[in-house]
Amino acid sequence: MVSAEPMELMELMGADRLYARAIEAEPILPGYVWNARTHNYHYLRNMQFVSRPHILRLLDNQLNDLQRQAIAVLADVQIGQISPATGLAALNLSLKREVLTNAALAAGGWDRLTPTDFGRCGGILRAQYRRATDCINGLADGTVSPAQAANRVNMYFGRGREMFYEMERERLGPAPKGKYWAERRLLEPTAENCPDCIYYAAQGWRPAGELPVPGAASQCNGNCRCELQRKAIDADDYAKMLAGEM
Repeated sequence: MVSAEPMELMELMGADRLYARAIEAEPILPGYVWNARTHNYHYLRNMQFVSRPHILRLLDNQLNDLQRQAIAVLADVQIGQISPATGLAALNLSLKREVLTNAALAAGGWDRLTPTDFGRCGGILRAQYRRATDCINGLADGTVSPAQAANRVNMYFGRGREMFYEMERERLGPAPKGKYWAERRLLEPTAENCPDCIYYAAQGWRPAGELPVPGAASQCNGNCRCELQRKAIDADDYAKMLAGEM
């Protein structure tokens, strides 16, 4: 059975801020810059607005890459290529990267993360580290199959995606004058969408904050690949939305 020694725990669970400081000199999205006034990213080369769907694609691309790397780590542990302890350390560092970079992406950069944000990330990571330890131990002793381990790890990484949507919504400023924020859930066409996600998507446009963010309050949990869309609508459309006509 693998477990983290006190020093290793301190390094894995207590170094979140140091980790962020070590890389905050580099932009969270190379080639992009955050505009604090408009709460949008812009292309650094020409300062044109970057669409939110593009940012979400970048977020999902990183998630997919980290999940593939994590599955490879699990495979190496299973065949004895690396020790369970080494596999756990690699998995934990990848989880840290996913959670912290998603937090910074939602905030607009490392320097915009508050002590509360770091505490939130730390709480999420502590829970994920415990789950990762159980997963690696189960894989090593044969009580967890490779397929089960892969599914669990994918859910662990999905928590960072859920947190991005939570923090992004929390930082959402007022809608333009005379308008109101509306949100809707979109299903991922290639995913096995759970009944909860299908229900949320069927609600159409709703007042911002009414629908759960992707991954929350759903059976698919961290495996959710739904998208949360947002737009500003005028008073007439807002009334139609409340009446279920949008």
